[in-house]
Amino acid sequence: MSDLPPPIAPEAIAERLRARADLLGLDPRQAEVGYVLNLGGFVCSSFVARDRERAVHVKLARPGDEPWLGLLRWRANRDVLHARHRAPRILGWVELEDLGLAGPVLERVAGVHPPAAPPPAVVGGVLDLLRRLHADAEVASRLLPEDGERRCFEDLDRHALDMLRADLAGLPASPESRPPFVPESLRRWMEREVERVRDLARAEPARDLD
Repeated sequence: MSDLPPPIAPEAIAERLRARADLLGLDPRQAEVGYVLNLGGFVCSSFVARDRERAVHVKLARPGDEPWLGLLRWRANRDVLHARHRAPRILGWVELEDLGLAGPVLERVAGVHPPAAPPPAVVGGVLDLLRRLHADAEVASRLLPEDGERRCFEDLDRHALDMLRADLAGLPASPESRPPFVPESLRRWMEREVERVRDLARAEPARDLD
């Protein structure tokens, strides 16, 4: 992971987005931009931009990286993903050439995190939506990566686990430079857990499913 580019401070990205508020469909005189945690991992940077009338969500990745390619596939299939599977609308696309970042401008979906034990109706609705998504052969064929189909294990290892590895590699080498809630013992434990998940997945019979 030593070839990873240095992380860009969220404040620097937010400043560029404020300067391009008109590309986000916002009033430049009133635009405010704030960083939000990207729950899919730190390989993408997410921001909320707003003025007095509306708010949008901006998701950015480095052109050429796999997350960026995924965002491109989302953009190419945005209509069907929104109509069938409730994906947020893609309203536009922004490129920050000087920072080497690009990505979609999305409708801002207001909401709150569910409680630790969501109501059964909520859980059932989410599971039903997931079943329909995974059964949609047309969407699956459209979203295939350029290198073709992957087995379950390959996709886990090359996507989810690689994101975790990249996140861990982004931690400063010096414990003194890290947040106080990430001691060296925790960092080592997280690295071991990533590889333990990989070993468990490799041992699963379902690993060879498409």
